Amino acid sequence: MSILYKHKALRFLRISICLILSIFFISVIFFNIIKTKKYEQYIRDASNEFSVERSLIFAVIKTESNFNKDAVSKREAYGLMQITKPTFIYIVNLRNLPYVEEDILTPSANIRVGSAYLSYLFKKFHTEAEVLAAYNAGEGNVKEWLSDKQYSLDGKTLIKIPFAETRKYINKVRFYKKFYKE
Repeated sequence: MSILYKHKALRFLRISICLILSIFFISVIFFNIIKTKKYEQYIRDASNEFSVERSLIFAVIKTESNFNKDAVSKREAYGLMQITKPTFIYIVNLRNLPYVEEDILTPSANIRVGSAYLSYLFKKFHTEAEVLAAYNAGEGNVKEWLSDKQYSLDGKTLIKIPFAETRKYINKVRFYKKFYKE
């Protein structure tokens, strides 16, 4: 086998791999766009109503459920935004929203209540990191961390998050937020 033939074969292999990877990434982006388009109007409406960035709502949904409206977690969190029933009912009552517990898996209700919950958390905490930590680990945990000098120097901003899962969650949401912003 000649060196020229080996060069051509190697070049063909490289081009084929690049083509396959390109098709893969384009199909992932395409299917992601299709999934998000279904809920875009609900997200736009909730973003406007509760003054929460659209890209953040998209990112939370992507991180929480990967746009699976029927998702149910081990911890009994439901729907696109993975809301627990007690949180759903609390926010519905707090905001006087027209939903009942059975609406938790309805995409429009789930997105609206989840966004209202994010808005509620933004009123309680100073930065997006604390809001996302509270969304993931619970408001009580974040309040406890903020009162502990090893996690917060000023009682307002977390310098360290003790739960590895919550740290990963915040990083993942931030990554997707950048993606959806663009």
